[in-house]
Amino acid sequence: MSQMSEEILPALGRILEHGWRLTKNIPVQFCEASFMAMLHGEEAVPDDVLKRSFLWYVTQFERDVLCSILEGNIVPDYKKDAVFGLYQRFAMTCLPAKSEEELLHHILTMARAEFIFKPMFFLSAMRKGIQDPVVLQQELTTDKICKLYEDLTPTPGKVLKKLLKEHEDLRAEQQRVFNFLTIYVGDMDTNHLRQFLRFVTGSTSTPRKPGIKVSFNGAQSLSRFPSASTCSSTLILSARYESYAEFKREFDSILASDEAFEMSAL
Repeated sequence: MSQMSEEILPALGRILEHGWRLTKNIPVQFCEASFMAMLHGEEAVPDDVLKRSFLWYVTQFERDVLCSILEGNIVPDYKKDAVFGLYQRFAMTCLPAKSEEELLHHILTMARAEFIFKPMFFLSAMRKGIQDPVVLQQELTTDKICKLYEDLTPTPGKVLKKLLKEHEDLRAEQQRVFNFLTIYVGDMDTNHLRQFLRFVTGSTSTPRKPGIKVSFNGAQSLSRFPSASTCSSTLILSARYESYAEFKREFDSILASDEAFEMSAL
């Protein structure tokens, strides 16, 4: 272990523990299987967590193909090629699976290697930084960790449920823009959604109560761009958008800008 690793990895463990004490949240971008192995040991990680972690790790296309095969569906040859590609990428030297049960076994084998065996050196070093691991294990049981990942991992559906109108009786132009927002969020992929949440809340996790407050102003022209207050998880939108295309274009521009994520007094 390098001197830098000796200092940084235990510090990450202390940060993780301190973050849990303060916020009762965990970093869900940290692989669920690795997190559980770091805190409870590799034998504590159940198969369903390994499977879920692996399916989140691969691409959306690969995930869809694997899920389809695991459900017993027949897939065309070009999709089978994606599975062969996974075997090569994760150094599987066995023949490709011939049944759903065998494929699941291979997925679990790849997941254990990728999320537990390979990073175990780093996970063990992080665990050494936790000041009271027994208490943390009692507070973050394996069931609790699974529930937190389920609740905090963002999806468009979860985030849409967290959008709160500033007032129930919106004016027609405000309701139109609120509808644009629901379409925009509902169409996001995982990375885009995390950027949106980081912009509005300062975190990439699904927000807890009360949610994301959406308020409106009458800004026009160059001052019309969306803005947010991460302290109160408030999104501020102009009610002057006439089409979804211009709304999407300006919001995409904001999320792609590094300046949008800098602290500001405005």
